[in-house]
Amino acid sequence: MTDRFDIWERPLKEREYYAIVSALTEFKRVDLAVKAFNDLGLKLVVIGAWDQEEYLKSIARENIEFVGYKVTDQINEIYKNARWFVFPVKEDFGIAPVEAMSAWIPVFGLKMWWLLETVVEGVTWEFFDFDDVGEFKTKFIDFHNRIEEGFYDREKIRLHAEQFRKEVFFDKLEKFIESKFY
Repeated sequence: MTDRFDIWERPLKEREYYAIVSALTEFKRVDLAVKAFNDLGLKLVVIGAWDQEEYLKSIARENIEFVGYKVTDQINEIYKNARWFVFPVKEDFGIAPVEAMSAWIPVFGLKMWWLLETVVEGVTWEFFDFDDVGEFKTKFIDFHNRIEEGFYDREKIRLHAEQFRKEVFFDKLEKFIESKFY
């Protein structure tokens, strides 16, 4: 999976927008990001479709662009100008943040559940703690400033994502099976 995403050389602070890749459902909490970005005035590109799409478009201001469902190659192209991947989801596991990290993009998301197992806080990911627009905005401003200061090492982000390659998974699975049955 990680090999499907290109490493974009353009520095994060020179990139134009933030990105979300998600099904647009109530559970995914994209509305939280839309409301926060409405207030922040920063550009957000929302990739995805589903039953909340029309509602989200109706509450979004002009700084938020909805581009619909995209396949991997199209997402990869969008990532080359994305500063951060935004993930406001209460999720057991999200593949989209790992894909973003494989494209050297840090992730900003809700500090919950299994997501804590796929990231390294302060290296590949930054969190907000509560499912709340005010909390999102406060933390996001801090993390936005870190990008401006060149805080994130994109090579570390990509290296971390590499541990989720299917070859690594199969190697770990094989070792686990051997340790239990041989």
